[in-house]
Amino acid sequence: MGTDIAIHVQIDTRHGWKDAPDTYLRWPWPEDTPWPDDDPEERNYCVFAFLAGVCNGYRQQFKPIVSPFPVRGIPDGFDEEDLDIGEALTCTWMTVEELRQAPWDLEFDFGTRKGRPLLGTGFHNWLFGDRLSALVAEHGADNIRVVMGFD
Repeated sequence: MGTDIAIHVQIDTRHGWKDAPDTYLRWPWPEDTPWPDDDPEERNYCVFAFLAGVCNGYRQQFKPIVSPFPVRGIPDGFDEEDLDIGEALTCTWMTVEELRQAPWDLEFDFGTRKGRPLLGTGFHNWLFGDRLSALVAEHGADNIRVVMGFD
């Protein structure tokens, strides 16, 4: 049990928002290989707090932070069922440009120590990695949005 994230990537075309191919988000890999280091849907409560204020200060493991993003809900014309998540408690979205401009080196206070836990997470590695960069090169970071649901 715990909170999870589901992500859906869309591209802004001249005819509205269209789904990006799944290969930019997920890919099949054999079960006997290590978990990929660029899985944007890995459970990480520091990332959830940063993106949408979800699980902020989870079980007092870190002091609550101020998310740099407003919680926008589901974008107009988007079907929440496309998130492939149970009952989403919080939904939001942002462009890849907004995500890339955010302070990913934000320092968290864990009580006995401080750290920058967002760097090197699956979401961070995906956001700045090769798979998403290929989509950005083709369409531009302002024309790609990431819709997120947390349950």
